[in-house]
Amino acid sequence: MTCNALAPWTPATFVGTQQASHSVMASMRLIPSAPFDAVRALHAGWVRAGWVKPSIIASGRLERMLDALEKLTLGPLARRV
Repeated sequence: MTCNALAPWTPATFVGTQQASHSVMASMRLIPSAPFDAVRALHAGWVRAGWVKPSIIASGRLERMLDALEKLTLGPLARRV
């Protein structure tokens, strides 16, 4: 009796593996941007706590600054809208 290494691989298994691969790649793209998301979350927490005055203009400036910094540091890995 010979052992066929490809026997467990069916088309359904391949599709499942492909979907898992896409999920891993999507997660890997989020890891470098985590520090920028943390800053956004901190700012939102400070506003909710009352430590920073709520301001649409200030929030927009922070977002533009973080977006530019993210694109500068991560290059092609930065998120795009």
